Amino acid sequence: GVFRVIYADPPWQYNDDLGQGGSGAAQDHYPTMPLSALKAMRDELDGHIASDAVLLCWATFPLLPDALALVDAWGFVYKTAFIWQKDGSALGHYHKCEAELLLVATHGSCVPTRDSGMPSQILRYARGAHSRKPEQVRGMIDLMWPDGPRLELFSRGPAPLGWTVWGNETS
Repeated sequence: GVFRVIYADPPWQYNDDLGQGGSGAAQDHYPTMPLSALKAMRDELDGHIASDAVLLCWATFPLLPDALALVDAWGFVYKTAFIWQKDGSALGHYHKCEAELLLVATHGSCVPTRDSGMPSQILRYARGAHSRKPEQVRGMIDLMWPDGPRLELFSRGPAPLGWTVWGNETS
């Protein structure tokens, strides 16, 4: 199909040895992908992005430059970001990691529906299992962009009502 809303949680590859031996690195939990492979997905996405579409893409602070490069490679223009303030933290190289970014980018024009209300830029939700994102975020997306088909890339569960999912952990 052709999707107006694309929600992505890329399996970022960090290219460091943090976490070897089971301390919590992404590669200890699921297969990761290098930026080049993520960018190459543009070929798979071509023809499936509406002329006016929004991309909501999860990013971590260490890989922010990669996330912005991915947004561009997929044909979107960065607009803003939400910050997920997690209850609890994990150790990073420089500080405790207590937040993650949800980048908002558009292809064409795809501003939120005006009667959706304005959510806070800071999303305060509990941390779940490794890399699991809060279910409330998908609900926020549904309120902000209530029209048009939705695609969740790298999904880690069953397809919610009104969504198409793609990922190696879908059910």
